[in-house]
Amino acid sequence: MEKQIYYADLTPCDNMDDYKEASFVPQFVLDDTKKFDTKPPIGVVQLATHLGWCIVAKWYNNGSTRIYGGTEDTIRAGVSILSGCCDSGDCYYAFYEEKISTKFISEEDMSVFYGYTTYN
Repeated sequence: MEKQIYYADLTPCDNMDDYKEASFVPQFVLDDTKKFDTKPPIGVVQLATHLGWCIVAKWYNNGSTRIYGGTEDTIRAGVSILSGCCDSGDCYYAFYEEKISTKFISEEDMSVFYGYTTYN
């Protein structure tokens, strides 16, 4: 059974070094790789927000960055956290003009949004 999640594409100016690296790359991130790059993402982190967990993936090609979450509000909370790490000096442009879209993922991959970083 598939579950709906939300995602937004971000300007690649966020610093992901301050966040917990995911122990595995969820399949939905690997599936999105073909949109951004020919290689797997260079970084995948779990971001804890007050509304739930987000997954943030960054690819080498142009620094393409995407944030995933279980709800639109979780995405906005994650974007708000990441905006504090924007190195460009123009965080409003980088993080507050995002368009939130939806996609469907496997129930197995949903575990990353509950803070689990390894397969059971």
